[in-house]
Amino acid sequence: VVDGVPRQARVDHLRLGRVAQRTIALVADGKSYANVMDMAPERAVIQAIAKTRLDIQAASYLRGAALIPSFLKEGKVYGSEGINREWLDTLAAMQPEDWSFHWVFYEKDAPISLIRSTKVGSPMIEAANMDLKRAIESYRENMAVFGTNWRFVDPIPEPEIDQNDLPKFMMYGA
Repeated sequence: VVDGVPRQARVDHLRLGRVAQRTIALVADGKSYANVMDMAPERAVIQAIAKTRLDIQAASYLRGAALIPSFLKEGKVYGSEGINREWLDTLAAMQPEDWSFHWVFYEKDAPISLIRSTKVGSPMIEAANMDLKRAIESYRENMAVFGTNWRFVDPIPEPEIDQNDLPKFMMYGA
């Protein structure tokens, strides 16, 4: 829970690396994609990022990753027995700008893998942070109004789909 809002980030891989004599922390997340439009794989993964708003995932994970050093220093990391102490100490010394996020995309029906990355302060992450901030504010507002003890009521009284509501290409005999 951060600022009264429950958060979760399930990091697939966390590594340390070096860029220009500086130690950085790399968060990696595996993503499968289906290239149903038969695009160039490089374009298909950009489309996947945009269509599924993976930029918001990256922004959220980078925010969460920036908390890891304080969690380590405060003894709030559990299950780290057996992990190299030097590695943990290096991780605990990371600053927010030392983190980068990497998507490892693999195509479902082809042996193609691509890596794309972003980092704290990039224009994509800054824009995603604004969207994330609005989402968190919306969550807070809705929790204040509805709380957790409510049932969703469908505003449409008749759940059966009317043929006239469907796109024209789905019409029978069209």
